[in-house]
Amino acid sequence: MEIRKKIVKIVKEISGAKKVSLDSLLKKDLAIDSLGMVNIILSIEEELGIELDEADLDPSLLNKVSDIIELVKKYTEEEE
Repeated sequence: MEIRKKIVKIVKEISGAKKVSLDSLLKKDLAIDSLGMVNIILSIEEELGIELDEADLDPSLLNKVSDIIELVKKYTEEEE
């Protein structure tokens, strides 16, 4: 399963939302709070076998689902 689909699946599971798009706003549309973000990040790290640097996890930069996908792609491309 490609990264985008995995991340959307994780966000859907944690938020409980029925519909999640790349443009979904994490806080406003999906009601994801700071604990929800931590759970999303931990799930992504576990699912993809990566460790995201804390410096990259600035909440002001991670507003949409697509922001998380772009961040994760940066890490998966570095490992290849």
